[in-house]
Amino acid sequence: MRSTLPVVDDRQTSASILTMDENYIYGERTGLQLVRMAIEMTCPAGVLPSEEAVNLLYGPLPVHEGEALAKAIMEVERLARRDGEDP
Repeated sequence: MRSTLPVVDDRQTSASILTMDENYIYGERTGLQLVRMAIEMTCPAGVLPSEEAVNLLYGPLPVHEGEALAKAIMEVERLARRDGEDP
């Protein structure tokens, strides 16, 4: 007689699974937070506005955070060129 292993269903219930759109936005925000953290750790103070300031100045969407991050990176490059350094 063959023994069978019990079937384990490790899937979550449908109520706790994020929809595709929610999952996409979560991934977007997580990626932007990582870029923000890298800029804050390596760039001079004042180059990147706080998340609250970005929400007020640009808007609350991930694309607005991305715009602020891109402007901060371009500002650091501009400052480095002005000072004669490699960015």
